[in-house]
Amino acid sequence: MIARNGLMALILLFLLSAPSFGQDWARKMFDHTTHDFGVVPRSGPIKHFFELENVYKEDIHIAAVRSSCGCSTPKITKSTLKTYEKGSIVVLFNTERFSGQKNATITVTIDRPYYAEVQLNVSGFIRTDLIVEPGAVDFGSIDQGTEPTQKVHIRHYGSSSWQITGIETTSAYVKAEALETFRSGGQVEYDMMIRMLASAPEGYIQESFTVLTSEGSSSSFPVEVSARVISELTVNPSPLFLGIVQSDQATSKSLIVKGKRPFLVTKVECSDPRFTCKALPKEPKNVHVLPIEFTATGEPGKITQPITIHTNIGSGVSVVVETHVQVTVPEITSETTAAEPMEETPVSPEVSEPAESTEVPGEATTMATE
Repeated sequence: MIARNGLMALILLFLLSAPSFGQDWARKMFDHTTHDFGVVPRSGPIKHFFELENVYKEDIHIAAVRSSCGCSTPKITKSTLKTYEKGSIVVLFNTERFSGQKNATITVTIDRPYYAEVQLNVSGFIRTDLIVEPGAVDFGSIDQGTEPTQKVHIRHYGSSSWQITGIETTSAYVKAEALETFRSGGQVEYDMMIRMLASAPEGYIQESFTVLTSEGSSSSFPVEVSARVISELTVNPSPLFLGIVQSDQATSKSLIVKGKRPFLVTKVECSDPRFTCKALPKEPKNVHVLPIEFTATGEPGKITQPITIHTNIGSGVSVVVETHVQVTVPEITSETTAAEPMEETPVSPEVSEPAESTEVPGEATTMATE
């Protein structure tokens, strides 16, 4: 009887610990799980992106997100992620309807390839004497090389001596300037002009300004800026998988580069000399086919390198393609010693339904999870 009770206790312990173990593989995809908005003014919703990357061979499907508090609203940017694809959970902090200290837990539910939940945490203190409209600037989709501008209106109540003393940012792609427009009867107003620079690279841009005030550093507040910069160039496939190649052999695949107007490819650059493109086009076209070749010299293993394609568009618009290849030792013969087994390539196989939710997807490559 004692032995039977002991066995039941072990089974119960396993069942209780299994969900915790099963969450680890899902949590591993997120680069962070906590964000503090700090002290923020009353405004429209401000947002934060919890980014994640599928580092597994199976497709990942995000089924749902929910919040423990109405002060935050979560959204899924992309529900299905293939190997190496990135997505994010966007959390809107609803400052226009709440005030004071607020905390929320965001639960992300994943149902494929296995069930898991990941909890994200946000917090912040919402002021009532400071209003910023809009609370965050979203330029939407903009063409690369353009410089759109948006205005943010700032109002402070309670002191005629209040002022903005500076604007800090580490961004190289966005500039901001604050201009005082009103000061009377304990109310002060500013217009802050925010400009996206032509040098902004292709892709999603998320930046933040810190507005400094005469109340001191504890009363500074952020203004988030986002934009999706659309390049004049598109590349397919991206990323580029060159597959498996034996030592001292070569392999190649073609990249198709498309533009909105005729252009020249001026250079294809990679810091690893084993990646080359020997046939550059000589005439401007809307579409170029670039043969990318890899020669497998050196030690076997997985290799990932960015390849930069330079063009004559504008001041020299370029696009970067992440390239993957696996180098193996030559096949053995009966006279040689058996080589180490080759690792799997990062290709998503068909996945059958798991028997238990504690299963963990197969990692795509060591490179992807470092």
